[in-house]
Amino acid sequence: MSTTDTKHLFPRPQSTRPEHQATGRHYPGEWAHRFELYLDQEPRRAAFFGTLFGVFVLTMVISAVVRFSS
Repeated sequence: MSTTDTKHLFPRPQSTRPEHQATGRHYPGEWAHRFELYLDQEPRRAAFFGTLFGVFVLTMVISAVVRFSS
C-alpha cells in the first residue's frame, strides 16, 4: 500500500493548449498569435522547424566548402 497520493502530482491542464497560445496575451503582436495558431494546424510546426534546420545545415556546408576549397 502506497502512502503517496499521485492524484495531484500531475494535474491535467484545463485546456490542451497553453494559456498564452489560447489567449494571445503574451505575444509581441497579433501577427505572432496568428502565426502560432497557423503552425498548430497539421504537421506545419515540424515542417517549419525542419526547414529552418535544413537551411542551417546547408549554410554550414556551403561555408565549409568555400572556406576549405582555397
